[in-house]
Amino acid sequence: MEKKKLDLEEIPGVGKKIAEKLREVGFSDPMVIAVASPSELASIAEIGETQATKIINFVRRELGIGFEPAERIYERKMNALKITTGSKKLDGLLGGGVETQAITETYAGFGTGKSQLAFQLAVNVQLPPEKGGLGRGCLFIDTENTFSPTRIVSMAKAVGLDPQEVLKNIYVSRAFNSEHQISLVESAKELIEEKDIGLIVIDSLTSHFRADYIGRGELATRQQKLNKHLHMLQRYADAYNLAVYVTNQVMAKPDVLFGDPTAPVGGHVLAHMCLTPDTLLVTEDGLEKIENVHNPMKVYGYREGHGFYRLVEKAEVEEENILEINNTLKLSENHRVFVFTQNGFKEVLARDLKEGDFLILPKEIRVKERILNLPAAEEGYDGVKAVSEMDENLAWLLGYCVGNGLQISSRGVTFRVRERDSEVLERYCKTFYELFGIRPEISREEGRRTFKVTVSSGYVAKLFRYLTQNVREVFTERRAIIKAFLRGLFDARGTVSESSVELTMQRDFLVFVKLLLLRLGTNARITRRGKHYHLIVSPRKFSEIGFTSVEKRRKLTELGKKNGRKPTLPLKRERVTQVLRDLGIRVKFSSSRGNVTYEELKELCERYEAAREVFGSLLELSFERVTSIRKLNSKERLVDVETESSNFFANGYLVHNSTFRIYLRKGRGGIRIARLVDAPNLPEAEAVFKITEEGIRDVEE
Repeated sequence: MEKKKLDLEEIPGVGKKIAEKLREVGFSDPMVIAVASPSELASIAEIGETQATKIINFVRRELGIGFEPAERIYERKMNALKITTGSKKLDGLLGGGVETQAITETYAGFGTGKSQLAFQLAVNVQLPPEKGGLGRGCLFIDTENTFSPTRIVSMAKAVGLDPQEVLKNIYVSRAFNSEHQISLVESAKELIEEKDIGLIVIDSLTSHFRADYIGRGELATRQQKLNKHLHMLQRYADAYNLAVYVTNQVMAKPDVLFGDPTAPVGGHVLAHMCLTPDTLLVTEDGLEKIENVHNPMKVYGYREGHGFYRLVEKAEVEEENILEINNTLKLSENHRVFVFTQNGFKEVLARDLKEGDFLILPKEIRVKERILNLPAAEEGYDGVKAVSEMDENLAWLLGYCVGNGLQISSRGVTFRVRERDSEVLERYCKTFYELFGIRPEISREEGRRTFKVTVSSGYVAKLFRYLTQNVREVFTERRAIIKAFLRGLFDARGTVSESSVELTMQRDFLVFVKLLLLRLGTNARITRRGKHYHLIVSPRKFSEIGFTSVEKRRKLTELGKKNGRKPTLPLKRERVTQVLRDLGIRVKFSSSRGNVTYEELKELCERYEAAREVFGSLLELSFERVTSIRKLNSKERLVDVETESSNFFANGYLVHNSTFRIYLRKGRGGIRIARLVDAPNLPEAEAVFKITEEGIRDVEE
């Protein structure tokens, strides 16, 4: 079905001046007007939104845009053309080649070939249709000074084209910032029509946007501009039946165990808003809720090891399909998380998680330790000694008071100690005296098996009010301080069961405790029984924290003797043996069955360099089995961020969010592996090709 011819001047409300303005910004084709929004058209044409709406509605009626039979959509899609990449396998992956009427994005690490593919397409689009081209020219926007005429010449010769003619038909412009990049695209309409452009290349799409828009106030602006930029590219693709190929910057992510772990940064405007606002992220300054982070803050993630990576994107949305994983992480069912399999790391949507999968956490969260500054007090104030900085005794007191419930008035603080914890009571009284030079008042509560402990001091009240309000600051304290705080907390609310150490408190606070334990290299899991949440810690791991209570210490010691197994990874010894055998290394475990221990894997990595390259990263990670997936029947505000590492630890778990099309990585012997992901009408698959002096070619079988 042929598209109806409609000149701009024929549209009611569009005179000569308005038509000129529209043509200047690429709105010469009525189809482009038909898919525009009233506000966008009003801004461009400098008219009111009411008039813009009338213009758009008229064009849509004339062009027959609205509900239509699917066969017409299919017919238009059949008019889409393909540009060969030079590799039959890569073409097959893409359904015949890079398609017109669409934007194709490639992300890859340095030297993997994303720019080489751009050069090859710039040449191949000039081939005649019978050889896989369009017989048309290329518009190439270079944002990182990567364009190479010499590579174009080599590739042109290899496909039998005149290099000089090929160069003449590639129109290159260097974009110096994001506004210049946007301007180049918006003003490309005349060049597209005059030079019969069949391909637009932007290498790379996001670099200037990330550099130009930094800071909390710039994130929304950047997102909107990038979104508008992509829509303009898509309009050209639809209106002129041309292809758009963009490359994207990448950072590392643990995607597969035996390969090059890279992922896109930025790319398309965020597609899935993922985590509830109270999700805790680790920043360089400590713990922060995801709703409060902003760039250029740095967030804890994983990229060839743990580290902090700058936040480059943030967005929010409301959504109903919320899941709670392991009673800890609340997220959209479309959020991507990492799981560990016998073949390495795998990125999956939250809705595809299954009980028995293994989530990935850091073995130990490493931060720059800082001493918590305490509020100053005048000399001799309140007749007590002032405390200048947090020490183990104060941290222990704070942990107990937070766990047992602390009442603070202007005149002092009050907390309670159970009768059976008489040694704890004695210790607290002694500690208060050592710290502040005063002794607490102790009284037995009538009808209850508790003691009431009161410290009458305005200074102590002021200090503990400050400490409880800033308790998350303990996260960046020294390890000894964290241990003391946790010991006090578990003294107050912890129990020793038949198999583990448990802490019962509110869920949000247990998430904070889970992250504190990860600072010490200890993972814990959160369970739910009825309405109550419990933190479960291995007795072997908890032994270095310990209890003050003699009875609890005794139970912990007995339990530790029963559970003395060495920590393992969810990786079978058989799998380790098989992988190392493929690398020419033969190893033998004392037992071929069961999972490999951290000690065994560490010894292998120290002995064999090849083993370290494959398995070394696992020694920095811990793993938690998925035991609970609960769907929440509520609509919630969700927040997501993108970092330079394209992943981050949310409530301790490694998560990821970005949308992408083609992922390139290096293989052995100079080959390249392309993986197609999230294509609208093609299954996820891989293809292998190589980059030669002559360009993109298939790998000979």
